[in-house]
Amino acid sequence: MNRLLTRMVLFFSCLILAAGAVLGITIYRSSTGLVESSLGAQARLVAENAAKLIDPKEYAKLSVEAGETEYYSKLRAQLNELRETNGLKYLYTLAKKEQDGKSIYYYMVDGAPLDVDSEDFSAMGDPEENEYPGMVKAFEEGKPQTGELTNDPDYGATITAYVPLTGADGKMIGVVGADFDATAVYALMDSNRKTTLYVTLGVIAAGILLVVLLANYLTRPLLQLTSQVAKVREGDMTVVIPMTRKDEIGHLAQTFQQLVTNTRTVIRGMRDSSERLLKASEGVSEHARSTTEASRLIALSMQDASDGANTQVLRSADMTKAVEGMTDSMLRITESTAIVADVAQETMEQTGKGHSLIKQAMSEMETVNDTAAHMLKATKRLESRSGEIGEITNVLSAIAQQTNLLALNAAIEASHAGEHGRGFAVVAAEVRKLATQSHESAAQIGELIATVLEQTSQLSSGMESNSAKISAGLHLVRDAGASFHSILTGLEKVNEQLQEVSAASEQVSAESEEVAASVEEMERISRQAALHFEGIASNSAAQIVSMDEVSTSAESMRTMSNELTELNKRFIV
Repeated sequence: MNRLLTRMVLFFSCLILAAGAVLGITIYRSSTGLVESSLGAQARLVAENAAKLIDPKEYAKLSVEAGETEYYSKLRAQLNELRETNGLKYLYTLAKKEQDGKSIYYYMVDGAPLDVDSEDFSAMGDPEENEYPGMVKAFEEGKPQTGELTNDPDYGATITAYVPLTGADGKMIGVVGADFDATAVYALMDSNRKTTLYVTLGVIAAGILLVVLLANYLTRPLLQLTSQVAKVREGDMTVVIPMTRKDEIGHLAQTFQQLVTNTRTVIRGMRDSSERLLKASEGVSEHARSTTEASRLIALSMQDASDGANTQVLRSADMTKAVEGMTDSMLRITESTAIVADVAQETMEQTGKGHSLIKQAMSEMETVNDTAAHMLKATKRLESRSGEIGEITNVLSAIAQQTNLLALNAAIEASHAGEHGRGFAVVAAEVRKLATQSHESAAQIGELIATVLEQTSQLSSGMESNSAKISAGLHLVRDAGASFHSILTGLEKVNEQLQEVSAASEQVSAESEEVAASVEEMERISRQAALHFEGIASNSAAQIVSMDEVSTSAESMRTMSNELTELNKRFIV
């Protein structure tokens, strides 16, 4: 079981056995079902034809107590003829009765020949001892049923169909049974079963043989590859795997061959490198001794350079203080210039706003002047129209007086007419009242128009005076606008000059800061250089010690190179 070949053969053999068994059982059941359905359909057809021959009324009169009547003999002959014509084994009718709470099934008419042996004939009233499922179901459900293929020791191989018999009232009065002789079919099925078994066993054996051959074909290259791997394990890197297959095993062999080739190349490189390392380690030892002497000389030079760097640090510190003082002064100048520039900018902005307001005031004053002129003209027109309204009022007053006189005359004439002029007198009285009211209203309108004329005259005088004042104010605002424009122009020039001064001051301040930063950077570099020189001087001694250790390490490298060469000799490349 530890071999791949054995496991492959066992696995695929079990798989083929299972597939063969399923295939054989399926074929056998399919053939059996086909035979049962075809023979059962034929038996059922004959039973249905037999049921059509039976007269329900005459058949209902048959009973065990009445015995074999004329219709019994006639029906038996008909069933026998139909049985022989269709090659049936048995054709009969069954009845059912209840006795002691149990169903009893018995024969009524057996369609057998008159000279048949009594053992092969069922007389009227003979019970059926076997309760076949199809028979019982036909009595219970009242539907045609087809039984299974059976091989009874007494009756042989048969397949039975049952068809219910119904009376004139639709009630079930019995069942027609038709037994088809299936002895030859059963023997043929038994032969087919054996043939299927032999074929299945042959297919399984052939499949197992093919599995063994395939497994051997697949595992043989693996055995060859295993033997080559064993050689590599012993250190032989000259193995060659002759594999021409294109499948996964062939790819595996090619990959392993490439691995061996790459490993052989690496080992050769290691061998060459170890030889070069041995030579290099000897050279390193010699150079380490020379470097030690040079390091001692460098240490003395670094000490002198460290003293000079300390002196440079002191001079850089003094220069840094002077530059920082100049930078602070330039910063204060820049700040003052910036403040003055901001104030000038703000003043210019406020002057600009004042100039805008003066322009807006001039526009408003011109609008007011135009409005006053229009109002003065309108007042003049209103004064002339008021006079015309007064004349119309006088006309209305005169019309009212005339209407009053006419109404008085009408009243007088109505009084002269007596009783016939009474209605006209009433109308004249009403007209007189209206004339009186119109005269009074005209008088009030005249008074109002006089008042309006007086106020309109006063308004016209005031408008003329205001128009003169507005014109004078408009001239003053225009003069103020011209003055603001001159101030704004001068402030813009001052602001431009201040901006240039501020920019120059900022540039000088920035350059001073750069100079200060440069001086500070020089001082920092000088301090760092001094510290580095001190560190180099202090580390020179440590370097000398390290170089001694390098010499020792170079000797160790030479020893390890020898050991690596000895290890490489184990591999055959």
